[in-house]
Amino acid sequence: MITSYWSLFARAAIERQTDVVLMDVAPSLGALNRAALIAASQVVIPLLPELTSIEGLKNLGPVLRGWREGWRERLDRLPKTLCA
Repeated sequence: MITSYWSLFARAAIERQTDVVLMDVAPSLGALNRAALIAASQVVIPLLPELTSIEGLKNLGPVLRGWREGWRERLDRLPKTLCA
């Protein structure tokens, strides 16, 4: 499941001959958003400067970092032939 989004976006980028794929995800930290965010190389977070949005960022930053670190660890453990 986690690699499904990455595979889909990679194929779409190749087929469309593009370097950028934009995703619009819901404002939650559920499984689908996790897979989409892990697949992303960059994340843009639009928000209004209101208390709720600012508080949400306090949770989102550390969660994103943790997800990315866990994903990198998993990729490092894969045999190199699978990563090529």
